[in-house]
Amino acid sequence: MKSILRVFFCFVITTHVFGQTVNPLAVSQENLILQEKWVDSIYQSLSLDEKIGQLFMPMVFTEQDSAHYNETLALVKNQKVGGLVFSLGGPVEQSQWLNSFQEHSKVPLLVAMDAEWGVAMRLDSVKAFPWPMTLGALKDSLLLRAIGKRMGEQERRLGIHYSFSPVLDINTNAKNPIIGNRSYGSSKERVSRQALAIMKGHHDAGVLTSGKHFPGHGDTSQDSHKTLPTVNFSADRIDSVELAPYKTLIDNGLSSVMVAHLNVPSITKRGLPTSLSNDVIQGLLKKKLGFKGLIVTDALNMKGVSEYLMSSDYYYEKEVLFKLAYEKEKKPTSREYIQSTNWLIEQLICIGGNRPCSLLGLTVGDWQNRKEGFCPFNQSEENEMIVDDEQYDARKILKNPYQKPK
Repeated sequence: MKSILRVFFCFVITTHVFGQTVNPLAVSQENLILQEKWVDSIYQSLSLDEKIGQLFMPMVFTEQDSAHYNETLALVKNQKVGGLVFSLGGPVEQSQWLNSFQEHSKVPLLVAMDAEWGVAMRLDSVKAFPWPMTLGALKDSLLLRAIGKRMGEQERRLGIHYSFSPVLDINTNAKNPIIGNRSYGSSKERVSRQALAIMKGHHDAGVLTSGKHFPGHGDTSQDSHKTLPTVNFSADRIDSVELAPYKTLIDNGLSSVMVAHLNVPSITKRGLPTSLSNDVIQGLLKKKLGFKGLIVTDALNMKGVSEYLMSSDYYYEKEVLFKLAYEKEKKPTSREYIQSTNWLIEQLICIGGNRPCSLLGLTVGDWQNRKEGFCPFNQSEENEMIVDDEQYDARKILKNPYQKPK
C-alpha cells in the first residue's frame, strides 16, 4: 500500500479554444504529427490495467537499500507505471537505478524530479544553484533564463525529462511553513517575471516544466504535507493575484501544472482538496485558463489529500455515486447501462487508487474479466451483468474500514 500511495497522479489534457494556442507538449510543430502517431500507437497497444498504470509516478529514493530498488522495479515491470519521480539520493546511484528501470519498462518512463533550485534539491555531491527567493532579487531576465537552462542541462544529463518547477506561489504570508524561500517574491509581477525566465531556460534545455502549487499555496499558514490548508480568499481575489503567474506562463508555453491539496471554498466544495476537484481542474484550469498541457497532482501521500481519502465523507460520496447507477432500474441488464457502471468503477479506481478497489473486493483485472463473487453482481446467460437485489446494499459495500474511531 505504501508504494501505491507514494505517487503523483497525472493525466493528459484535451484542448480548448482559449488559452494556449500551441501544444505545449509538442517536441516541435514540424514533428507533431509523428509524435502523435507514436503516442497513439503505444497507447492503443496497452491493456486497461496498463493504461491505468501509466497515470502514476511513484517516488524513488536512491539513498535507500536494495529492497526499495526491487519494490520500484516490480512497479515498473508488473504495474507498468508511467513514470518515476526521483527524490533523495546521489547522482551515480540514480543513474544506475534509472538505466535499469528504463531497460525493464515496456513503455519509456517519464522521469521527473523536484528540482526547484536544480538537482541539488534532491541529490548530494552536485552543483547547487541559489534558491528561488535569491533568484527573485535578480533584475536580469537573460541571466535568469541562462540559469534555468543550466539547471535543465543538469537534469537532462541525469535522464530527467520533467522538472516540478518553477514555484508560482506568491509569498504573501510570513507564517507560511512550507513555501517561504521557495517563492520568487511577494508580488505577482515579480513571481511571474522570474518564473517565466526560469521556465524558458528549462525549455531551451529540452526539459518539461510544471508550475506549482495551483491554484496558490503562498498565502497559507499550514503545510499540506501535514494537513489540508484553507485559503479563504474570494474567487475574484484568487483570479487577480494567485492565478496571475499561471496566466503568464500558460500563455508562454508552460508544459505542466501541479495541483495542490488545498481547501478553497470560494472555487470548489468546502473540504474537498483542490487536487480532486472537477471545478478546479476541469472548470478553472482547463476551461477558464485554457490550459492544454499535462496536469499532475502533488504527492498522494501528503495528509492534505490522504486524510480526505480516509474520511467518511469521501466514501459517502462514492456511495452516492454508486447508488446513482441503480436508481432508474432495479435490475439493469442493458449493455449501455452496464457500460456506464463499468465507467463508474473505473472512476473509483482512478480517483482513489487502490482503496475503492479493495472496498469493492475488486482489482482492475477482476472487473475487466467480470469474475463472479467479488461484488453484488451475477452474470446472466447472455453474459451481461445484473444486480442481485438481495445482496445489494451500497452502504455496506462502501463503508469505510479506514475510518478513525470517534
